[in-house]
Amino acid sequence: GDGLSVAWAPDGESLVFAATDSADAGARPMVLSSIWQIPVAGGEPKRLGADGLDASAPRFSPDGKTLCFTATDGKAAIYAVSRIACAAWPIAGQPVRMLTKDLDRPVGSWAFTPDSKSIYLTAEDAGHEKVYSVPAAGGSTTLVLPLVPCLMLSTTPYPFQQNPSLGSSCEAVLAGIAG
Repeated sequence: GDGLSVAWAPDGESLVFAATDSADAGARPMVLSSIWQIPVAGGEPKRLGADGLDASAPRFSPDGKTLCFTATDGKAAIYAVSRIACAAWPIAGQPVRMLTKDLDRPVGSWAFTPDSKSIYLTAEDAGHEKVYSVPAAGGSTTLVLPLVPCLMLSTTPYPFQQNPSLGSSCEAVLAGIAG
């Protein structure tokens, strides 16, 4: 990943983050990051899995039952498509589900719905950012709407929020989505 994204585990006893598996291999062309967990009280980080994936940006569902993260295939490729990957929490021994595998676009930003049942995400299509939805348990990715300049995805309780730089001109668009 590009940075250290950290998420509190639902029990508040540990932190989950993505970090490289091989710090000494940083100069090589393919360095993978994995999901790690470290107790808040201190200790050594523990690698949680996601073998064969390059993982970043871990996030917990609002109900705390699922850990999702952005992932690309760990194999060298000309074009890497980022996906959303999820596993039941705690992740130890749990299979990782690749969401958005039917979407032929890399995932941009993403956020859970407050009920933890769906994930909204952005992806570029034909030069425009569009908003898609995918069930958090797995299923088809569905186009929701083209991303208009009024909106931005948010990780706070509702996935869409008004872009504050555009003022009140977007209220009708937001009212239409909230429906």
